[in-house]
Amino acid sequence: MASRTAGKVLAAAALWVLLSACSGQGPQPVNDTAAVRDDALHYLMVENLDVLMARLNVLVYDQHRTVDDIEQAQRRHSRQMELIASELQQSAAGILAVRSRLALSDSAGEEFAALADTLARYSAALQQAAGNEQIAELPAILEQIRGTCDTCHQLYRGF
Repeated sequence: MASRTAGKVLAAAALWVLLSACSGQGPQPVNDTAAVRDDALHYLMVENLDVLMARLNVLVYDQHRTVDDIEQAQRRHSRQMELIASELQQSAAGILAVRSRLALSDSAGEEFAALADTLARYSAALQQAAGNEQIAELPAILEQIRGTCDTCHQLYRGF
């Protein structure tokens, strides 16, 4: 209920801002500033309006990005994914290193090691694809990584 009311208040505020902008008249100054020093109003502004305005800014200005802007962002994201994939490979090595401390049977230990190796292999593939900016391949590799993690968690963590 409060969220619905807040949504209506936000919609009304957004409509007021748009109509004010279209009318050519700016907002009229308030002589009694004490009337707007309300904690609930401040909370609404900080928690809702600022977040919504930030989201709107992204959406509005994102429409005006050029192909060069998009390609630069893809290259930046590719470099970040490449670094994260390298860290993921190190984590896979760490997972494999703890195998000896786990109370696993020989067959369970072998399966555990195989899953850690699979994680390392997919992480290396993700690192290579990101490094080569093969954007189209990344979602499938990420799903393979997620599937490997899910399998390990189901087998060894019970979820």
